[in-house]
Amino acid sequence: MQKQIHVKAKYNQNFKFISGLGINTNTNLQYSVGHFTILNPRIENGIFKGELFDIYDFDKLNREQFEKFITYLFNNGAYYLQELHRLKNYYFLIPIEFEW
Repeated sequence: MQKQIHVKAKYNQNFKFISGLGINTNTNLQYSVGHFTILNPRIENGIFKGELFDIYDFDKLNREQFEKFITYLFNNGAYYLQELHRLKNYYFLIPIEFEW
């Protein structure tokens, strides 16, 4: 996880979650996760642990934000289906850990 430095900067043992995290690369991981929150962050025996939480939803984006035009069409098509309540959003939890 390239964003470990951001997690470390925002970590506070008194907080139940860390928000405002994101992946800002032009990869499938960024397209599928984008912005996320880490729930139940903790350090156990020198290992950071938590659960990455994200809601799978779509934002309307500009053509310039995509390398390929087809990806732009799919994204914005899904955005409009979501707005028409024809596409249900869902969330996922992914356990994460890395050396602190």
